[in-house]
Amino acid sequence: MCGVRGEHASAVASDDVAREFWATSTGDGGVFDGTGWCQPTGGTRNSGDGVSNGGECRWDWGVGTGGECGISCTYVQRQPVRNVDETSWREKTKRVWVWISVTPVVTIFRLLQTRGAAGAKALLGEPVWGRIGTDHYAGYHWIDPCQRQLCWAHLKREFLAWSERAGETARIGRALLEVEKQLFALWYRARDGTVAWADFQVALLPLMARVRTLLQDGMAGADAKTQGTCRNLWQREAALWTFVWESEVEPTNNRAERPLRRAVLWRRRSFGTQSAVGSQFVARILTVVTTLRQQHRDVLDYLTAVCTAAIRRESTPSLLPLTSPLLSTR
Repeated sequence: MCGVRGEHASAVASDDVAREFWATSTGDGGVFDGTGWCQPTGGTRNSGDGVSNGGECRWDWGVGTGGECGISCTYVQRQPVRNVDETSWREKTKRVWVWISVTPVVTIFRLLQTRGAAGAKALLGEPVWGRIGTDHYAGYHWIDPCQRQLCWAHLKREFLAWSERAGETARIGRALLEVEKQLFALWYRARDGTVAWADFQVALLPLMARVRTLLQDGMAGADAKTQGTCRNLWQREAALWTFVWESEVEPTNNRAERPLRRAVLWRRRSFGTQSAVGSQFVARILTVVTTLRQQHRDVLDYLTAVCTAAIRRESTPSLLPLTSPLLSTR
């Protein structure tokens, strides 16, 4: 099949990989055309030069969606609310990082050499627009706390660990777990519309004050490790509560963690990639499939259109929604 020319054959090649990715990660869409030639066992191969250059259906996906993924990245960087996360990936013998940036209708994946602040800046852009949901990883600490939302699900695990220690640390951990429980109970009601948003904000004020007191207690009397975490959270206190003032922001980072899980499962099954081109393909096919699914668009139809455009040397079809929200003005 690698000698077959034509937009449909090239699209099917990439769609088979996309389907395997989706079936592996979600349990649906796992219907193949029976060729089995694109099974990425023992390392994801490079896929679909027909998607990129309009040539033979070789294992390379370098150009066709590249410009469009760049446009989508710019679009995502200008949205008012994003959620980001990262996980490791294996490229031959070295470790690289899969980064994800999620909006309601477009998701971007990028494979970068670093997990640090440089990687986050490359993904998010500088200056940062809008509000960013993250975990508590230090690579995001350069973001203004007023623009950041820390994941309370991650914090819950931290507080649970504190509660299992001794003395003042345990007391603070148990108290923060109680705050977390009340916080989510209120937020679920506000999200579902059973509590007015203004009433939700008022109800959160005592909890916000309680957390501030507990963090101060932790800085003063907890064990050394917990003191450091309390100090870190106290310095970024605003990032604990962005969701209170911005209704489109959530108190967890689930929006990013759920689609990133698909990359994790793919990595475990394929053992990573064998080249930079293969890694480029992974980032682009994850971007394309996840985004199209968000928009309820057909993956094979889109890939066929990409191949057709490449063969005819036309512009790549857009990944952006047909009716795009306005870009944020900060």
